[in-house]
Amino acid sequence: MTPLVSTDPQRTLDGAAQVAVIGLTQVTEAVQAVHRAIAAIPFSMLGPLPGARGTAFTHDTIADGVYDAVRIVTRGVGQGARRIIRALPPEYLPDPEAPAPWQGQAISALNGAFGDRLAEHDSPLTLGMTFVHHGRALPLDAAAWAAAHPQATGKVAVFVHGLCCNESVWDLHRVHHDGQNYAERLSREAGFTPLFVRYNSGLGIADNGATLSQLLDGLMEVYPRRIQHLVLIGHSMGGLVARSALAQAMDDDAAWLKPTRHLFCLGAPHLGAPLEGWAWHAARLLDRLPFTAPFGGWLKARSVGIKQLRHGHLRLTDGVNEDLDTVFGSAAGPCPHPANVRLGFIGSSLGANPDALIARWFGDGLVRLGSAHASLMGEADRACFSGLHHLQLSNDRRVCDQLIAWLRA
Repeated sequence: MTPLVSTDPQRTLDGAAQVAVIGLTQVTEAVQAVHRAIAAIPFSMLGPLPGARGTAFTHDTIADGVYDAVRIVTRGVGQGARRIIRALPPEYLPDPEAPAPWQGQAISALNGAFGDRLAEHDSPLTLGMTFVHHGRALPLDAAAWAAAHPQATGKVAVFVHGLCCNESVWDLHRVHHDGQNYAERLSREAGFTPLFVRYNSGLGIADNGATLSQLLDGLMEVYPRRIQHLVLIGHSMGGLVARSALAQAMDDDAAWLKPTRHLFCLGAPHLGAPLEGWAWHAARLLDRLPFTAPFGGWLKARSVGIKQLRHGHLRLTDGVNEDLDTVFGSAAGPCPHPANVRLGFIGSSLGANPDALIARWFGDGLVRLGSAHASLMGEADRACFSGLHHLQLSNDRRVCDQLIAWLRA
């Protein structure tokens, strides 16, 4: 299991330098493309005149040489900076025992936006999926788990965060809810031991679902007690990852399915997220003009995890032959779940009236109510709350009351 990158400040700084070089190189390429597109206009108008073609060739050669030099210097500076970082003595590095809270959040956001590309470049900032305890990776080791959870119960709630987030999302809005979160209330009022997962949300949803299934299988072997009741709680993309894990665990007859009783999805875009659809249309529009095409390329650089939110793709076979940059793509295929697992879907609307037009169109601001409720998926528990935006679903008193009521039922 890959450890959390925030525990190694030297690797974190090295990864940040690598990302900076990649980013600056892409900016240079975009500026060069725009420059070429603009310069092509007067040269095309002067085309019939004597010497115009030679002037254009000279201009392009000199300009391309300058941009090549910028790229070479950028890579050289970046390589030098990375060598310096790797050679820094410990006293010049941040304290690994006290990483800043924003550091983990920033890395998680970066992984959500470009996590597949970070993995391709083998970046030190690439997150692996792991359980976390007090902000640190908890390896699948029985002794480590016994030490971390000395009062473990046979009832376990696994929390799976959404896109560009980490486990800190479950602590949002504490000040509005008596300083409590779902984990603390489920522990106190229902006897559940809360566990948190952190992962690279920029990878494919089905890929993360497969890894989550493997992680939960490992949990069954190292957890201090026999798990009798397992609950999955996913916010946003986390709900889709958990659904994918359930489906793939059925294919593998995974051991963790036996004690699993509930999956609760909070604001998960089961039928797709409209914002991702708008991003696809925006990228296609930018591609139409030579001046804006480079910026369309930037937009298309968003992670495959984000692109799969367009239709809520959960299985490895969903959109397998589709280039989601060039085609809008097809709807997700059926995704079964075990008969012993009860599904609970929670959605919200920004306004006070969930039946109002604005609520139907914008839902919680990111996910429409029909998508959050998976209205085409058949029997399940469903609840709607008004006046909550997307992130508020990760910690709200009314939502938690509903979760506890479903668990007790």
